[in-house]
Amino acid sequence: AKVNFTTLGEKEGCCGYLLLKTGLWNKARNNVSMLLERVKVTNAEILVTPCAGCYYTFTELYPQILDVRMPLEVLHTSQFVEQLIKEGTIEPKKLNLKVTYHDPCSLGHHCSVYESPRNVLKAIPRLELVEMPLSRSQARCCGAGGGLWSYNTEVSMNSASTRLTKDVVPLNVDLMTTCCPACHMNLRYTAIKRLIPVKICDIMEVVERSVLS
Repeated sequence: AKVNFTTLGEKEGCCGYLLLKTGLWNKARNNVSMLLERVKVTNAEILVTPCAGCYYTFTELYPQILDVRMPLEVLHTSQFVEQLIKEGTIEPKKLNLKVTYHDPCSLGHHCSVYESPRNVLKAIPRLELVEMPLSRSQARCCGAGGGLWSYNTEVSMNSASTRLTKDVVPLNVDLMTTCCPACHMNLRYTAIKRLIPVKICDIMEVVERSVLS
């Protein structure tokens, strides 16, 4: 897309989502201070994150819990790519795929970002987007968020299994896509471990396939 960008690399660190969710607010404040200093040095105008949890933390949890606002615009990758497609900077090519989209809790329930990921998928010629019966504000949780995956993997997988078997398999789609690393990990791991015939990928993988096809 010929976008001038940089990364923090090894200095990136964590957004602090789990520190905030588990009540370790003093540690979260220290974490935020370090993160903000590293971000400011870049002189960037936009922070782009592919993680729904990071987006939720930067845009909602920082101001609500810590009274901290990011010193630059924060966009989820789906929002950023949506803009690039509208500007004509990215031109998706046709993909003959039948796809369903899973709304991550952090992006959907908590931040009400429902349309940007769908607009990205709809911009890909020949791609058919099929909605699950429970989607947007009614979407089932994958079960990986809030540290549950680390605390009780089996319970996380049970939630993912329900989402896959009840909502995705009946649609007979080519793949299921989402835009949250935690959702992606848990849904894909569960599908493999429990032999559920669903392919899962990140929405940016779909975009990459389209642009490079």
